[in-house]
Amino acid sequence: MKKQTVHQLRKNGWKVKVGHKRIFFRFDPKTGQKSEIVSLYRDWAENCPDHFLSAKGGVTEICITSPDDITYSDFAICNMTDHYDSRIGLSIAIGRTLRHFDYVQE
Repeated sequence: MKKQTVHQLRKNGWKVKVGHKRIFFRFDPKTGQKSEIVSLYRDWAENCPDHFLSAKGGVTEICITSPDDITYSDFAICNMTDHYDSRIGLSIAIGRTLRHFDYVQE
C-alpha cells in the first residue's frame, strides 16, 4: 500500500484534522532549573513567556472521517529521547488511523 498524505486523503473526499502537541519547560527564575514539564499547544504557549520549547518529545494527533461519515482517530508519541519531527509523527498517525478503516489504495 502506498503511503497516504493529508493532501491525497482530502483530495479523495476524506476529512482530516491534525494537531501537534509539544513539550514546554517552565524554568525557575531564581535557580535556572527546570521546575515543571508542561505539554501545551504552541499558540497557547506563545502567550506564556516563562515556557520554553523542548526539542525532544511531543504528540501528533489525527482524526480522519471517511466519505461514508465513519470517523477514527489515533496518535503518534515521540519519545523524550528523540527529536520531534512533525512529518514522521504525521506519517505514523495516518498509518495507524487508516488501519482502523482497512483502507486499501487502488
